[in-house]
Amino acid sequence: MITLEYQGLSGAIAGNIRAEAVRAGYTQTSLAKALGRAQSMVSPKWRGVRLWQLDELEPVAEVLGVPVTKLLEYDPLRARRDLNPQPPDP
Repeated sequence: MITLEYQGLSGAIAGNIRAEAVRAGYTQTSLAKALGRAQSMVSPKWRGVRLWQLDELEPVAEVLGVPVTKLLEYDPLRARRDLNPQPPDP
């Protein structure tokens, strides 16, 4: 399980990037290579330990083949539910 140090929008962006990368067939290492970055620079952002900067999102979106707005999607109600899971109704 990945624990995000930054919650809220920052955590959502990191999660969106991970999800879109997996959908596009990228690993953390292959995404770093596609971005021309060292894996050690992408790793803490991938894990949500460091923040993605706004000016980094356009090249990431380009590589992943999605609009930047896809990476910025955030549903605070869903985020709260994800942090406080409830058992399903019987």
